[in-house]
Amino acid sequence: MFKYIQVIISIPTIANQNDKNLAASYKSGLQKAERTAVDLENIRKIGIASVECSPLRLLAGATSLAERFAVVSPSGVCEALCNISLDRALMSEQLKAELNPLVITILSAHSMPSTPIPFHILQKKCLPVYCQYRFNKSKMHKTKPQRHGAHVYFDDVLVVLAGSMGPDELREYLTGPPLEIQVHDRDRKLEKPPETAGLFGTRPDDDKLSSVMFVGRKHAAPDPVAAETARAYEPYGVARLDLAELMLGRRSLKVNLPIRSCPPPQLLGRERPVWERKVMDTPGVADGLGEKYVEQGHYFDSNTHLKVKVEIAHPLLADADSAAESDNCLLFGRIVFVFGSDNTSALTDLRLEILRLNAAAFNISARSSEILARVLSDYPVSPEDRESEDLDFVTGFHVQDEKMHLVVVEGLRHKAVKSLWETVPQKLGGSSEEQVRVLYTSGLGFSKRIYSSLGVSLSPVHLHRPLEDIMRNPLVYVRDMLPHSCFQALSRLSQLCQASKLMEVVRYDLFPTEDMIRSISRELGTVPGKPEPKLQVEEEVQGEPDVSSSLAVWKRRHEPLDMHNTEYVKWKRLAAKQKLSEHTKDYVQENIKEVQRTSMLVQKPKAAVLGPEPAVVGAVHNYSIQTFNSHRRGVELLRKEMAKAPDQRFTYSQQYQSATVEPGCFTHAPRATGAPFDCHTPREHPPRPDQSRVEELKKAHHAER
Repeated sequence: MFKYIQVIISIPTIANQNDKNLAASYKSGLQKAERTAVDLENIRKIGIASVECSPLRLLAGATSLAERFAVVSPSGVCEALCNISLDRALMSEQLKAELNPLVITILSAHSMPSTPIPFHILQKKCLPVYCQYRFNKSKMHKTKPQRHGAHVYFDDVLVVLAGSMGPDELREYLTGPPLEIQVHDRDRKLEKPPETAGLFGTRPDDDKLSSVMFVGRKHAAPDPVAAETARAYEPYGVARLDLAELMLGRRSLKVNLPIRSCPPPQLLGRERPVWERKVMDTPGVADGLGEKYVEQGHYFDSNTHLKVKVEIAHPLLADADSAAESDNCLLFGRIVFVFGSDNTSALTDLRLEILRLNAAAFNISARSSEILARVLSDYPVSPEDRESEDLDFVTGFHVQDEKMHLVVVEGLRHKAVKSLWETVPQKLGGSSEEQVRVLYTSGLGFSKRIYSSLGVSLSPVHLHRPLEDIMRNPLVYVRDMLPHSCFQALSRLSQLCQASKLMEVVRYDLFPTEDMIRSISRELGTVPGKPEPKLQVEEEVQGEPDVSSSLAVWKRRHEPLDMHNTEYVKWKRLAAKQKLSEHTKDYVQENIKEVQRTSMLVQKPKAAVLGPEPAVVGAVHNYSIQTFNSHRRGVELLRKEMAKAPDQRFTYSQQYQSATVEPGCFTHAPRATGAPFDCHTPREHPPRPDQSRVEELKKAHHAER
């Protein structure tokens, strides 16, 4: 199946501009146009410009394709327009049913971050924006570059022929970890640094010319792998597309994927050997390491998201035939055991069953389990046996600390893994020491082993501290304090202990790799401690012992030295802990006391408040006329207190002037009329006439003649 169509454009001479037939010619994998002698002469004189257009849209079901290209060539072509049309769909219904094309369309990216670097600087110093991703084992697919901006439109199509893949391979990939789509918007443009001449002794590398290590690296042939590793860090965004819903029968998905930042670089290079770190630390050895990389975009703060559309011609339904075929192809299975460190019965049963399965697979016989474990720990497994689908042996890893055991085993899922499930079943009831949590799904299979090179003995990796305590240590999260593989192993093991289903472990990619297990064993593993020797008191030998026996008895009568005394060792440990606790500063309590001291300094002084004491006898009617009215007595007490400070004023509330209390007692001023105020007396106007005059005025008026 063709991937690109190459369009070749030739420019005619000025004398032949009227001849439209010689304006352009094209070729493809299916057809090649004939050229005349004039065309060949024009190509020889002026040259040609070629562009490539992808016909994947035709496989997706489109019947026409039109693309516009910007061309930079010495032939004079600045722009090209290509239009391909079909009279019918490229794939028939029968072919669609057989190949079942899966179309992944990256539509656009919105709210691209303009911080900490604005768009005009990105446009100047960085390459255009593009996306790239890899579907299963295919090549890396890269979209066309687009201009920087807040909204970037790709409209890129990738067609995957799902029918050409095996059903087991497709199912394992779709139900596995999400598809990672990288959004590159900060790839720097390649700029060749200017070479300036200088005298000997003025350049920073002149004093290293006598170093064989420096000369060997500078003048030797460049290693492409080392050059790619030493390349400056290019930050990008990552969007994760979950394709597991296609296995539920859905034919179309249109999602908005949040874009997050890529993992940060390892600045100090803990993954490299010591000698290589010394070489790379030499000034001028690695090109590009001294350059400042572009700052990571603020994708989370900008709420950046990527619009993706997924379509498939026919739904992927797991019927009986496909399930049976998948059972025949996905032969390997995995099982996870998590139980406490005190559960010796589960550990013994699991250990003996693993040794029995591997001993039977490799035809090894031993008298005891200890001898068998030592033999299997050094047993070499050939590459053919590792990839064998018939040899019934198990591989995996075993991590333990002071609190728990974590065992991950893989093997043939209908034989060895099923036998382990029956030997050590899940037990969630009873005491915590007897509980065993098992993550196992009989219908979940895998196409290959991932721990085949770790050996068949499953020797435990002893952590020097409990895994929970290690994850709580803030130094673990300091960049480059631990190798990246070791930190990933700690993170995955911690989440693996908290998972409830095996499907969650597969979906979120929580199984650590072989390199991660080796890294955590190298960085945090310890040699298992030997049990402390117990002192035994032997009885005196009766009779007349010989010289050798009496010498032995005489030696054992001596008490052991303090360095081997169990009680003395316990006392030393307790004293060390007490001494450490005395000199250890409790930062929490110190912070609490400091906050209290600071709050007392900034407190505002409260105003003095006067008020009567509460009644001792009980409640008194405040609005009654009795003598012991608490309200009246309280007012009298307040006035006595206020009378002591005649130059001050008191108030019920400082916010209202009307709440000010008059100092001391006050009397009403006498009325001007001398009579007390009576609310029942009608208020009549003084010049009003008397009643007889009022009656007279009501009579009719008669004018005198």
